Amino acid sequence: MSLVSVKKYMLAGVAAMLLTGMVGCASNAGTTSTVVDAIQEDSKSIETICEDLQSLSMDGVIYYQVNPVEYNEVSTANISFGQVTSIPDQDSKVKVTLPVTITMKGKYTNDCIDYSGCITPSFELFDRYTSVVFPVNTGVGDGNYNYSGAIKSRDKSVDVAYSCDYSFNLSGWNECSDSSLGASHERDIVVNVTYTITMPADYDGLAIKVTPVRNYGTGISAASGAIVYVQDDYPDGTRVFSVK
Repeated sequence: MSLVSVKKYMLAGVAAMLLTGMVGCASNAGTTSTVVDAIQEDSKSIETICEDLQSLSMDGVIYYQVNPVEYNEVSTANISFGQVTSIPDQDSKVKVTLPVTITMKGKYTNDCIDYSGCITPSFELFDRYTSVVFPVNTGVGDGNYNYSGAIKSRDKSVDVAYSCDYSFNLSGWNECSDSSLGASHERDIVVNVTYTITMPADYDGLAIKVTPVRNYGTGISAASGAIVYVQDDYPDGTRVFSVK
């Protein structure tokens, strides 16, 4: 399994974002300034169900690089959020760093099927008062994401800029002691994601959505310019968290 191949499919999970709607994503490379129109917060608000950040487990997909369409399956992804830091920035803004670590298990079965690639659960930043998802611009092939523009939160426009960077690491194969996995060997897949968000110091609407992925081939959907809401893609098992 080449690192290039792993990165190709990681792109879908982390962006969509990192994405399925990571995340309603724009496909333009680079940083673009965009204004998202105001909406009626009482009709779309998801504020009341936002939880505090916490570790969790959620469905992702592992696959065989040589024949991923035939050999893929849902697997558990363990997600942990690191310490959120906030430091003063210029023009009465703060720079917030949100680290995320996702771990999954690849496996090597007795019939020599190497499940070493993965599609992680997807991530989206959004405003918890209006449920509007932050737009995303992607750089082709580099796996990194960024946005700079304005969103509407309650009755005012909020200028935000953020980037999402990730790296991943595959361990060597280890003998599997749990025969119920149907594998003779397994390996660790570790994905480290870092969001860096610059926003007004008095803005308190930052939140993140985590969506399970249960199908191989999940990709980044191109944004048409329409506003995307958290509820537009909310399968069973989705979680939303306030970032404080």
